[in-house]
Amino acid sequence: MRVVIFDIDCLRPDHLGCYGYPKSTSSFIDHCAQSGVKFENCIAPSSWTIPSVVSLFTGVYPQQHGVNEPGTVIPENLVSIQSVLHEQKIN
Repeated sequence: MRVVIFDIDCLRPDHLGCYGYPKSTSSFIDHCAQSGVKFENCIAPSSWTIPSVVSLFTGVYPQQHGVNEPGTVIPENLVSIQSVLHEQKIN
């Protein structure tokens, strides 16, 4: 099994074909959305990228993981999707 996560900062979904945009602007993303899982309703846990991405990969809110400033690292006690996939030998 292969896992691919697209995390694109500052891309408007209303300009992607898979979300109804009529122009051909996103053929690769549209193909991936058609053959994979596409989420229709997502809400970022933070107003900026770093804590949001850490939340995406750990499953906890910024208040819990504490990565709220540049240079802060993910606490070692948190389980991340990368470590789980690595343990399961999933690429």
